[in-house]
Amino acid sequence: MLLAGGEGDGHVGAVGKACSPSELVARCRQGDKEAWHTLIDTFTPLVWTVARSMRLMPLECEDVCQATWERAVTGIHTIRDTGKLSQWLVTVAKREAMRYRTYNWKLVPVGDAVTQAMESAPGPEEQVVRQGPREAVLRAVAALPPRHQALVALLTADPPVCYDRISELLDMPRGSIGPTRSRVFARLHEALSGEL
Repeated sequence: MLLAGGEGDGHVGAVGKACSPSELVARCRQGDKEAWHTLIDTFTPLVWTVARSMRLMPLECEDVCQATWERAVTGIHTIRDTGKLSQWLVTVAKREAMRYRTYNWKLVPVGDAVTQAMESAPGPEEQVVRQGPREAVLRAVAALPPRHQALVALLTADPPVCYDRISELLDMPRGSIGPTRSRVFARLHEALSGEL
């Protein structure tokens, strides 16, 4: 459960006080179920955004999210710098998305031609998602360094994430978020200027 807005945003611990990503990881390592729920609730939007930036469909993103959290459970003890939890999760999510694409996009469905045509035909939702501008934006975001991808994900999250929380999650000084945001979005604008 997250505290809403304002100074001191953080994760609510078992004793009701806010804790940092490092403290959250420490609690997860001790088997604290509440800490795991908080971790997953907090970082799933980031993991989802990374999966989407790899041009996966929603159901595929769900698979990547599940695989990322499975890796987190088995690998939580291997995180060296627990203050950089979000960067670690971005890296794991990217690897899982690439693994998913490599394995699943090579599979060829077996069945009659009519069934294959019906299953492979994109529905209305997929047609909208596949439209050019969105794909161009996803490609541009995917080309950014992982830290900048994480920043874009947090800046565009719904509900919005405040700068204090972004500073904590990305281990970035609050005062550098705005200038970094400007540079990242200028880079995206430049990358997209020829495509849109």
